[in-house]
Amino acid sequence: MTPISKTMAAALLALVAASCGSVSTSRETARDQATTATCDRLMQCGNIGDGKAFSSYDNCKIMEQSFWEGHWDAATCDNKIDGANLTVCLSAISATDCGNGLDLFATLAKCDEAKVCDAASSPDGG
Repeated sequence: MTPISKTMAAALLALVAASCGSVSTSRETARDQATTATCDRLMQCGNIGDGKAFSSYDNCKIMEQSFWEGHWDAATCDNKIDGANLTVCLSAISATDCGNGLDLFATLAKCDEAKVCDAASSPDGG
């Protein structure tokens, strides 16, 4: 039996939390979870290392954290992350086919701000 990855553990924790009712997660927590899931997947796909898309795992974390920071707007998402939809997003990231651009777009659709931030469905923002 192989040890559980940090990404899988985070996804399972989010799933358990989401199953206990509506859980609001901070945008920073969601950003960090998405960053880790993304870099873990990129590592699995062989996109991190000398001559690759990212020179190191730390470089990946810096670049991807910036991406997710901009992807979920602070005014819309801060403390308004839907736990269940975040779990769907993290699972999609972890399962994205390596080198498949169409699958990447499908993953990004599952991680869209309107889906992950529950403020999009509440007129008063939550």
